[in-house]
Amino acid sequence: MKVLIIDFQYIDEKCFVLFQSKLGSGKALWYGDSPVVNNEYHVEIEIHDNLLWGNNILSSLSRKYNIESVNDDLILTGKIESIDNDGYTVIRLDESIVCIEAIGKPFPLGAFVDVYTKDVELFNLNYL
Repeated sequence: MKVLIIDFQYIDEKCFVLFQSKLGSGKALWYGDSPVVNNEYHVEIEIHDNLLWGNNILSSLSRKYNIESVNDDLILTGKIESIDNDGYTVIRLDESIVCIEAIGKPFPLGAFVDVYTKDVELFNLNYL
C-alpha cells in the first residue's frame, strides 16, 4: 500500500507515524529508515493484536475499503479473501492485502469486515 507520511515521532526509541493513504489515515508503528514528512512510501501492514471474530473483527455495514482512526483504534475495512483452518486470514484492502490470525467462527468469504486494532505496524518496502 502506498502511504504519505504526515508526521512522525519517536517514543521509547520506537518510531510512530501519522499517515494518509487513498483509503484513509491513521497512526502506526514504523519499521525501516526514519521516514521523511510529506514523502510517499510503499508499505506492508502487519497487525499483531489478538483478533477474535465478533469481538474486534465485526461485520461491516460498508462495502467500501477504508482506513480510519477512532480513539486509540485503527479500523481497517476490507473484504475477506481467504481463511485457513488455523485462523490465518487474508483481508483485501483495495489493491493491497493484510494477513491476520484470528480465532473463533469466521465470517464467510467475500464478506466486508471492520478490523479494530491498536497494534499496527507499517514496514517500509522502499529499500531499493
